[in-house]
Order: sequence, then C-alpha cells, then structure tokens
Amino acid sequence: MGQVLSICSSKSKEKKVVNEKPTVKPKPAVNVQKPAKAITKASSPPRTGRKLAETGNTSNKEHLSPTEAARVAAEKRNIEKKKGNGKLGRQLEKERAKPMKEHLQDISTQRQQEREQIKWD
Repeated sequence: MGQVLSICSSKSKEKKVVNEKPTVKPKPAVNVQKPAKAITKASSPPRTGRKLAETGNTSNKEHLSPTEAARVAAEKRNIEKKKGNGKLGRQLEKERAKPMKEHLQDISTQRQQEREQIKWD
C-alpha cells in the first residue's frame, strides 16, 4: 500500500505562537474638581410639612378615620339625593325606594294591561 494522504497534509506542522496578552486601554483622564465653598444663607427655621386634609376644606377640623370619612360622605350624598326637585324628582325617589318585589309586580301588571288592550278580530 502506498502513502496515505490526509486532508490536513497541506497545512504546515509548525504551530504559530500567538501572544494572548490582553491589551490594556488607557483610562481617560478624570477631571477632579474641588467642591466649591458652600454659600451660607441666613438660617431659617425648618419648615414643617402639612397634610392635604389640613387645608381647611374639610367640614370637620378633627382627623377622621377612613371609615368615618366614607360614612360622612355617604350621608352627604344621601341628603343631596333626597332633595328631589319638582314632580319628576319625587317620582324618581318613589321608584328608587320601591323594593324589587313591588317593581316586578308593577311590570307584570303593565304587561297584563297591554295584553288586554289587544283586540283580536
């Protein structure tokens, strides 16, 4: 048998030595500034913050818990709702005050009256 040629036969057998030293990039120059002298102002007393509830818009000067505030707001809404102005406002309040059972009975009586009004020839 003859010589066996390999695929890698065309490559040289010498290994190339590569310098694998990491290149160090020069660091940019950092400008260090000295802090400027602090300007002293006339000292004023420290201000205290205020809560939004203390703006004077509330009817109660005392602080209310969230549940109490919700109750007060619901009472105000209820009073305003009851101020039904005019005939239509009163009718609306009557309808709203009806329980569901009465409301369903009214609807059923209206439907019965409509059926009775239909005349068959």
